[in-house]
Amino acid sequence: MTGIGKTTIVKVIKNRILSEFDGNCLLEDVQLGSKHGGLVGLQKKLLCDILRVRTLHLSDIDDGIDKIRRRLRNKKVLIILDNVDNFRQLDALAKERSWFGNGSRIIVICRDEHLLNAHGMDAKYEVPSLNFHYARRLFSWYAFRQLSPLNDYADCFHEIVRYGGGHPLALKVLGSFLSNKSPPEWTAALEQLKSTLHGEMLKYLETAINLRLREIPFSTEALARKNIARVPQFRAL
Repeated sequence: MTGIGKTTIVKVIKNRILSEFDGNCLLEDVQLGSKHGGLVGLQKKLLCDILRVRTLHLSDIDDGIDKIRRRLRNKKVLIILDNVDNFRQLDALAKERSWFGNGSRIIVICRDEHLLNAHGMDAKYEVPSLNFHYARRLFSWYAFRQLSPLNDYADCFHEIVRYGGGHPLALKVLGSFLSNKSPPEWTAALEQLKSTLHGEMLKYLETAINLRLREIPFSTEALARKNIARVPQFRAL
């Protein structure tokens, strides 16, 4: 599910364990990167980040695969592939365990469980929705810049939080959209939400505020921390 917090959790994990590795690389939004810069561009970033070099010449995808295998096979690496959506991406970036040294870990963020199963992942973790307590705090921050609602908004507030269904992105978008609006405007928005399909409304709101959402103090650590304890230990390669 988009916006549920997969990437946030993995970034927290990365910061906690990266000192255990010879090198690390986070490739954000592989799907988008493979379309804009191509898979060769992603291979270059992976190699440059881990080898700590500014630039590297790759003639094509096969050349990239060859250099990854030859130059990283003796290195203990941490590689995070965010938003992977097809086999070709995995094949070009981390197809085989033998490409990397002992103790390496590859974390793949993906919405397609079939893709993970087919690639033989050692462990999987599905991020659950936020419980009502955290959903309430998240929505309140984006709506009021504080962790609890203003009294005049209490009735609509809890209904809208429930409408968000524990989905972080939906709560952020709704909170930002309703920020600085009056109680009558909240009531009107709630009625509109009730009569509109969730996905269609969320898409409209995302466009309306151009996804320029403010960061919250506890978004990375506090909200992600309760999920990290549930993530299975990734078996070292």
